[in-house]
Amino acid sequence: MASPLTAPTALELAELGLDAQVGDEPWVRTVTFDAAGVASVELTWDEIAGSVHVVWRDAAGTVIVEITRESVDTVSVSSHHDGFLVAIACSSEQLGGAFTASITSTGVQIKDTLLRR
Repeated sequence: MASPLTAPTALELAELGLDAQVGDEPWVRTVTFDAAGVASVELTWDEIAGSVHVVWRDAAGTVIVEITRESVDTVSVSSHHDGFLVAIACSSEQLGGAFTASITSTGVQIKDTLLRR
């Protein structure tokens, strides 16, 4: 079994002005980021399963992008310009990848790379 993923603590998120909602299980967390009312990004991670689910919605709530990753090593959230930067790293014997989402007042930018080793 893979090691549990490394993710921000409730205190680290609070220092950024964010509140992580606890999921059905105590090791599941969800944070929602607002891009100045034009879009939102919902990030959910499961520390035990080592998985991440990301949903980007427009202002009307329509899903633009939905991504799920397993074998996640690290989830990080940091301040970025006037918003936040989410970075996710994943790896397995066959694949390695990186996902970033920039959520600011100008909107959302996502970059996702998943490559064979």
